[in-house]
Amino acid sequence: MNGTEFFGYFVTLVTIVSFSNGVPLCRQIYKQRSSRGIAYFPLVSGCFSTFVWLQYGLVKPDHNVLVVNVIGVVIQLFYVLLYYFFTETRRLGEATGMIFGLALFMAFVAGYVHFVSFSTAHAATVLGKLGSLSTLLFYSAPLLSISEAVHL
Repeated sequence: MNGTEFFGYFVTLVTIVSFSNGVPLCRQIYKQRSSRGIAYFPLVSGCFSTFVWLQYGLVKPDHNVLVVNVIGVVIQLFYVLLYYFFTETRRLGEATGMIFGLALFMAFVAGYVHFVSFSTAHAATVLGKLGSLSTLLFYSAPLLSISEAVHL
């Protein structure tokens, strides 16, 4: 194994470990048996981000990107579904809309990339830009909760 391969495996491992950032939220949801007071946007943006990068890994194809994001999509979907399962009845419509919107947007991205895109290179460019934007959104999503708490 050369240095590049080792670095690739190391980054893969670190990225997979970083997906555990939703564990404290899920633990809180499970302990209080409710998702009340917990923002869903960080969970949805994480699910979308990993899905976009999974599509990128399929288009390129890149084994490390595929492995990381298959695991990431499964973990992020678990977070979203746990949130949904513990959503109060009065907020169920909002949570259902969130999941429906996520599924619709994911289907749109996959459909565009695999059926409409001009070429593999074009699809990779679109997914790379969308992936970068969605990752930025994913990692900045908790800031929305802070601004709500501080009332900026």
